[in-house]
Amino acid sequence: MQQGFLAGVYAASLLLATAATGSAAVITFDTVPISGATSYSEAGVTFTALNGSTFSASQDPNGTNGLLSDPIPRIQLRATLPAGVSQVSVDLGDFDADPDLLVLRAYDAGNTLLSSASLLIAASFVGMETLTVSASSIAYVVFGSEPPSISGSSVYADNFTFNSVAVPEPSSLALLAAGFLALGWSRRKQ
Repeated sequence: MQQGFLAGVYAASLLLATAATGSAAVITFDTVPISGATSYSEAGVTFTALNGSTFSASQDPNGTNGLLSDPIPRIQLRATLPAGVSQVSVDLGDFDADPDLLVLRAYDAGNTLLSSASLLIAASFVGMETLTVSASSIAYVVFGSEPPSISGSSVYADNFTFNSVAVPEPSSLALLAAGFLALGWSRRKQ
């Protein structure tokens, strides 16, 4: 009888572990318009520049397309996410023009700050750095740079990655509940 109980606990653990895993999506901005975009959507994420500004895709230090806010002063970007996102990462950086405080901030649907990450890069820095935030129910993130950046958010963004927590299907939950009931019934018969 104890073997049956342990097998049931093991099966329930596997089901719960698979229910807690999620899927990751990476957006590389390879199909963003070359200039003057006010909004861009891919994989359920909508990118906009704050304050109604525009942004474009141009070659970043990774050697690929990266987002950059258009007119100077440059504005930070916002990514509105699909439901269930629990982690966001983005590469931020530039070509040694000025020191920059790279920032990534996650908010819930009520505009409450959930998590933030920042990193100061030197004026001589050429390249990209990855910032990551984690929290449950991230509705949107804001990213870019802040002073000492010159001309606003003067950094490129690339490789936007987000993870969603998978929600188990109702049939999986029903099977799990039936298994626990069967375990309880078998233990009562002992």
